[in-house]
Amino acid sequence: MKALCLKVELKDAEKALRLLRRLGFLSGEFKPSKQKKFLLIPVQTRPPERLLEDLGLKAELVEAEVERRNKPKNLREALKGKIPGEMLEEIPRSLDIIGHVAVVELPPSLEPYGRLLGEAIMQVHRNVETVMAKAGPVSGETRVRALKLLAGKPETLTVHREHSCLFKLDVAKVYFSPRLSFEHARVAGKVQEGEKVLDMFAGVGPFSILIAKRLRRVEVYAVDVNPEAYRFLVENVRLNRVEGKVKPLLGDIKALAQSSLKGLKFNRIIMNLPGEAYKYLGEACQLSMPGTTIHYYAFAEGEEALEKAAKKLVSILGELKCSGRILEGRLVREIAPRRWQVALDFQVEKLGGNS
Repeated sequence: MKALCLKVELKDAEKALRLLRRLGFLSGEFKPSKQKKFLLIPVQTRPPERLLEDLGLKAELVEAEVERRNKPKNLREALKGKIPGEMLEEIPRSLDIIGHVAVVELPPSLEPYGRLLGEAIMQVHRNVETVMAKAGPVSGETRVRALKLLAGKPETLTVHREHSCLFKLDVAKVYFSPRLSFEHARVAGKVQEGEKVLDMFAGVGPFSILIAKRLRRVEVYAVDVNPEAYRFLVENVRLNRVEGKVKPLLGDIKALAQSSLKGLKFNRIIMNLPGEAYKYLGEACQLSMPGTTIHYYAFAEGEEALEKAAKKLVSILGELKCSGRILEGRLVREIAPRRWQVALDFQVEKLGGNS
């Protein structure tokens, strides 16, 4: 296959490779190849001629036949020889793949090699066409994080497949975590025919739509305050053909509890807003009845994270005159050293002293 290459004398090859790598011009897709006394080095884009002169390289740009690299087994293999050896230990060990978009946590030490990391991710994961780095935490009422393009096309609108469902979304405008795939399935698997479910922080619908896809007779009220998430939620309801079973609602759950949802009672309530779900337990109690199961998510730290989260939940519900028992608790994932996202399934038994 033909590619744009920098043709340098063999005696200058090591220097040229080092400089091209550092400046981000080196292509990770093709192999350098020898041609008599020269080395042909594939490049991503055309380096300015002035730059080559300033670097003291006697080189020319040519179109040449080169060999495509074999797909590397992992990121370490893909980046070996392209970044300093000691940096290989800093390579992220996990990433999120959402449709064609990969989202990665980029350590500060690897920022100079961001483009190379992005290219390596696309080499290892051939379905990935866009690589974004997290540029801040999930924050704000709409639960969106800032992202920075590392490599590939600047297109964050995608379609993600999970548990036979399709989710259209824009990674830059809504919150979605493929790491919650098991949790989506776990909760959906507990819902019974005929239930009325409230998904308080529905996002683009991973809980709500999966529940509706699995059951013939179910009513799911899916709420989100982010207009972009709501727009995709409405589209995903249509895309997955669950109209009539999922009812999308745009707005803050506190306001909706006093308007559109006032007077309704639910068999099951999903509260997937780990950092702030406790603030909405009053609304959860208001919309519950004896027998309601609340799927509650929180962050907690330390070896007894589950116990700490459970104690806080029971305490707050007690103050709200809502009593019951915890049916199940599990550590969903470690989001930072010794800091966990926790899931607690709580069954309401009494409300306001009435059974």
